[in-house]
Amino acid sequence: METLEKKPFGLRLGPTMFSLMSLLIIAGGSYLIWAIFADPSRAVWKTYPQPFGVVLSWSILFVVFFGFLGQLWGLGQLPQPFGGVVWILLTTVFAVVVPSVLLHGYGSMDPAFDIGKGGYTATTMIVLIGFYTWGILGTSMGHWPWVDLGLKQPWVGIGGLLLGFVLTFFGYILLIYPSLASWTSPDKTIRQFFR
Repeated sequence: METLEKKPFGLRLGPTMFSLMSLLIIAGGSYLIWAIFADPSRAVWKTYPQPFGVVLSWSILFVVFFGFLGQLWGLGQLPQPFGGVVWILLTTVFAVVVPSVLLHGYGSMDPAFDIGKGGYTATTMIVLIGFYTWGILGTSMGHWPWVDLGLKQPWVGIGGLLLGFVLTFFGYILLIYPSLASWTSPDKTIRQFFR
């Protein structure tokens, strides 16, 4: 007696059509976000260039956190498209909350992060260093040394997050912060040592 395989629920697309649909969805979603938040002439909320730029930058960094470092731990078991929607929501929430804490919390103590004095630049520049340090840990370094120690997710991601924080912190303090701090001038940055 033959066993009939049950056809999986949902739309099934070939590789070409799947790629085309992905492109259309991403392009359409990107345009919609731009039209609502950033377009200088038509946006519903006038958030361009800031805070749109800082939220966009931190969104990219949280994709690195969840995708590269955490390997979507906890989200991979969720059925699609629900898992993708949860990932987008988590990324968006964190990309709004973390810069807000830096701008409105830490910014009240450090003029470089003060929202009224250009704190968006200082907050966004963390992503410049962070994208490199956190991204390289999960891609080029293959989660070393955590996987060599026999750790699994979520501990591999947490270890990468902490190690990346240390690398990002020192990279930011040495290379970027001296150019933004209120107590400095161009001749007091690390660049002067390499002349």
